[in-house]
Amino acid sequence: MPTDLKTQFALKKPCSECPFSYSEAGTHLRESLNKGRLEGIVEDLLNDRKGNFTCHVVNLKNAELNYDNDGVYKPQKVTVCAGAIGFAHKKGIVPTIERMGIMFNLIEPNHYEAAESLAIDPKELDNL
Repeated sequence: MPTDLKTQFALKKPCSECPFSYSEAGTHLRESLNKGRLEGIVEDLLNDRKGNFTCHVVNLKNAELNYDNDGVYKPQKVTVCAGAIGFAHKKGIVPTIERMGIMFNLIEPNHYEAAESLAIDPKELDNL
């Protein structure tokens, strides 16, 4: 059974380990990614590819639910990464997944307001 739609939008602000936040753990994760990985994530996010970027903390916490017995990824409980949404907002983009949430009355238009204020400035990536 797939994720219920409300679960997709459970987070309103970046988690403590979000690579799109200024938290110590988020900064460490962002800096530890293989060269080009974060840039690839950002490119996909800003070009609305791959649907959405999910919160890795929620995804990992529910790993046993998100993979079948053969190790094939079949998400059951995933949540949109609020930090990624906030970052996209700072670039002037409202991702499709968010527009869908608003359109289907699952979230309010200001749902990710806190995420935007807590997300890293896109200029931060110029230093990687």
